Order: sequence, then C-alpha cells, then structure tokens
Amino acid sequence: MGPAISVTETKEVPSGKGVMKFGNLVVDTNRRQVSRAGERISLTYTEFSLLELLFDEPGKVVPRAEILEQLWGYPPRRAADLRVVDVYVARLRGKLEPDPRNPELILTVRGIGYASQRVGETATTLAS
Repeated sequence: MGPAISVTETKEVPSGKGVMKFGNLVVDTNRRQVSRAGERISLTYTEFSLLELLFDEPGKVVPRAEILEQLWGYPPRRAADLRVVDVYVARLRGKLEPDPRNPELILTVRGIGYASQRVGETATTLAS
C-alpha cells in the first residue's frame, strides 16, 4: 500500500493525453488523480496502479494472476494469493462506482479476472 491522496476540490477539469472521463468521473494518469464532479477521490498508490492497469486497454480482460504479478511482484502460489486482488478491486469499486454492487466501470469476468468498461461504451478520452 502507498500513501493516500487527500480529498480536495479541484477547480478545473484536466484535459489532454492520459485523461479519461467517465460521466462526471475524471481519471488523470499524468497526475495520478481521480475526481468526481470536481472533487478529488483519495486513492492509494496501489489502488491507482490497479486502475491504470485495468484501463490501459479498456475492455481487455486482465487475469487475476497477471494483476497480482504486475502490482505485487509475485505469481500466485495458491488460490488464496489471488484474494488480495479481489479485495483491492472491491476497494476501488467502493470509491469509484456509484453502485459498487452493480459495477459499470470495473467488470468481473467470472473465473478469469477483471476488465474495465470499453471507453466507447461509457467513457470518452479527452484530447488536447
């Protein structure tokens, strides 16, 4: 886990490469910041890294084992090792999804892993 980003109000919506908008949710990968309706959402370093990994290729299924290896640096040795991924996805959904029980941004692909919503379906990438 890394340091949490404090919740503060942002005055302008960032734009340009590395910035995606999902309704009123703005993800700025350049600044490693997320905001909803102008208010910053606090994410830990690991939570933001998970968000980046899932949204790197929207719609692509990322296996839980790959997430574990990329974010924590080790392959799963037993099924319980993958639970840490599930816990972090649940935390991220709790902070980003309007209804975490019915996620629209971070989707579960049963038996495999997770995928982000395709950018064209609910999100737009802001261009400079």
